[in-house]
Amino acid sequence: MRGPIRGLMVKANQSRQSGETAAQQLSREASRISQEPLGISEGLVASPMDLEPHKRRFRSPNFQRLRVDWSTEDQITLTKAREAANKRLQKEFADAFHIMNRLYDVIRLPILIDGKPKRDENGWIVWQIDEYNYPIENWERLTHSIKDDLLYSITSKLFNWEQLSQDAWAEAMYSRANWEHAFSEAFDELMAGTVQDREARGRLGSVDERLFAVFLSTYSRKTEALVRSMDRLALRLRDTLRT
Repeated sequence: MRGPIRGLMVKANQSRQSGETAAQQLSREASRISQEPLGISEGLVASPMDLEPHKRRFRSPNFQRLRVDWSTEDQITLTKAREAANKRLQKEFADAFHIMNRLYDVIRLPILIDGKPKRDENGWIVWQIDEYNYPIENWERLTHSIKDDLLYSITSKLFNWEQLSQDAWAEAMYSRANWEHAFSEAFDELMAGTVQDREARGRLGSVDERLFAVFLSTYSRKTEALVRSMDRLALRLRDTLRT
């Protein structure tokens, strides 16, 4: 059975048959689980009896206490993290955003204030929207020469974007290893106790490293999404140029 055995006493730095200490093995397992969707993950529950409290708890839920949004403190933290990721993305992939705005300049209509386009907090133009809150677009304005120019701009920069995305992935992997190391150190600080006691200590002692790793992992995923989107746009432009 995978996962820690509840109530098992372990000694600090005690090696297992694999040659790893309990801290090293659990920190790696905790890191792996963090990448999985939310839920009861394999390795977290030792026996079917552990599921009974969950069943009793959720059999008759008190919907008056059901949370449907982040708490104020968590929302502030999440907003800061999202803004930081977006600002970094716009800085490191500035040419991709400029290409998209060149496209929008052609197919969209700006909101005008005193004859000048309205801009958001990042300096980008705010576009007119329809009754469904989608930007109004007219793709017939995209001429053959504009398509050709955009296509060359994208394909000439894809090499650099893909390298930047891989750099972001490597940084995320390094932060994940750093979190595992912090978990292992905090785990071994508690010289006695059950695996669960020491695992809780490990998680508590590596909170900052874990959150930073999550942030960098999120940023890495955003860079991958940007590269995919630009690649799809290039393919679409190429297809329309053939017709």
